Amino acid sequence: MTHIIRRTRMAVATGLVAVALAGCSHNQAQTGLIPDQRTVLKVDNQSFNDMRIYVIQGGQRIRVGTATGKTVTPFKLPPSVISGFTTIRVQAVPIGANGSSVSEEISITPGDELELRISP
Repeated sequence: MTHIIRRTRMAVATGLVAVALAGCSHNQAQTGLIPDQRTVLKVDNQSFNDMRIYVIQGGQRIRVGTATGKTVTPFKLPPSVISGFTTIRVQAVPIGANGSSVSEEISITPGDELELRISP
């Protein structure tokens, strides 16, 4: 199972998996953070197996949901996981099968959009 994760500034129209930065708003609080920014993880599960998806941040593993096989599933990441600039890893664990895969470290800020592709 191969995972490819990449950061870009615009949506990628190719077959690559991309992390697209969300547009900036001029309505920022004094903290510099934009209120109500959603950080989204889209999982493109090209495998037939359903996968449990976890985010690993600071040594803590947090379950974000289940990605059904052969579908693209969006997950809103909890603000407690993404507070300011941080790094995370994403883990995919097949349901009813052995093994798991973990991505490389990904630098992320609130409002980013991540795409993770799980190959068949």
